[in-house]
Amino acid sequence: METMNHLLLTAPIAQRLWKQFASCAGFSIEGLNIHQLISKWWDFETNPKFQHIMKANPAIVMWELCKRRNARRHGKDVTFNKMYLQCQLTVHKSVKAKFPLMINTPYHWSGMFDLLQGYKPNLYYHIVKWSSPEIGWVKCNTDGARKGNSGESFYGFCVRDRNGNLLYAEAQNIEITKNMEAELRALGRFKILQRTRFQSNLARD
Repeated sequence: METMNHLLLTAPIAQRLWKQFASCAGFSIEGLNIHQLISKWWDFETNPKFQHIMKANPAIVMWELCKRRNARRHGKDVTFNKMYLQCQLTVHKSVKAKFPLMINTPYHWSGMFDLLQGYKPNLYYHIVKWSSPEIGWVKCNTDGARKGNSGESFYGFCVRDRNGNLLYAEAQNIEITKNMEAELRALGRFKILQRTRFQSNLARD
């Protein structure tokens, strides 16, 4: 009888697929039901940055087993090697999405496992320092942002004197537009204030 536990775990091809992945992690799947197996994968102690990939593995394996079951119901066969290759490819894509700066990522599961167990990302930083304007001037810093690929936009800016004291600040949400236009809106709004509020010469950053 086809049960969830049989389809996803105890069937011979399912057992073989699980063992290919579990062997690298060093734990046995013998005597476990599907819920216990998933819990074991989720509780596996590893590099914290690797845990998201480990937790995704059971879903990836079960997805390929379900696809094979449906293919066989429609008269098509899916080999073990094809399933294993597809699982590795999906894991590899997940790794590249999670760690886009990682280079030379292996396609084989055992290689990915060994790499991610000890992975420590390189940290890149750049010092950003606010510089004060010249005597008699003020400085305006602007920013624009958009919510989502096509969502509500926002702009903001602040004006400070030579000592860094805040003279004026403003932020508004505007209609759907592009990031660059939101930035220009901030500059445009500041230009209006420049004529009406500030009497000294102004410098923009």
